[in-house]
Amino acid sequence: MQLSLSVVKVIARDAAGKTYMGSGVIIAPGKVATNCHVTRNAEQIVLFKSGHAYPVLKQAALTELDACILETDSISLPAAKLALSAGYAVGTPVYMYGYPFALGMRSRPASIVAFHPYNTGHVFEIDAGFMQGASGGGIFNEAGELVGLMTFIGKEGNDFHFYAIPAEWLVKAAQAPFVAIHAFKGLSFWESGAFKPETKY
Repeated sequence: MQLSLSVVKVIARDAAGKTYMGSGVIIAPGKVATNCHVTRNAEQIVLFKSGHAYPVLKQAALTELDACILETDSISLPAAKLALSAGYAVGTPVYMYGYPFALGMRSRPASIVAFHPYNTGHVFEIDAGFMQGASGGGIFNEAGELVGLMTFIGKEGNDFHFYAIPAEWLVKAAQAPFVAIHAFKGLSFWESGAFKPETKY
């Protein structure tokens, strides 16, 4: 219950009125982390939590890392503490919180099954699935710290793989310039083909 308080629903609309659904995690007062592929086409973004709507005012984006930080009027809900140490490994139990299909909050236990080097960090893989609308949702460790965000699904033959970006990338995104909400271009590392899963245990 405590972890779910930091997770919000993200609704983004483009100039034509098309809606994109996702999730986000409060990481500081008025700051919510999500995936850029949820918000990059948006001309308007609104956060929802417990029947309340919070318009997003500005956004900072690291498009290539699929890490975006949304700025809104302060939400009176707790911010998640980021797990920035390398103190987790394959087999570490984690807990997923998000809004699949923009419905109600859903939580699910999982564990880390692999780390894949990319950029200056590691994309990690979990053994429990997620679906549309859960992108940007939080993955927490047993201490209640935010380990990363549910981000994308890969397929190899008949097997699906579920990947998350690490909390360290959210810190980098929060240091990028915040600008007024507008659509922007660019593909993430997993959409461009730059990401080639190479497991490092």
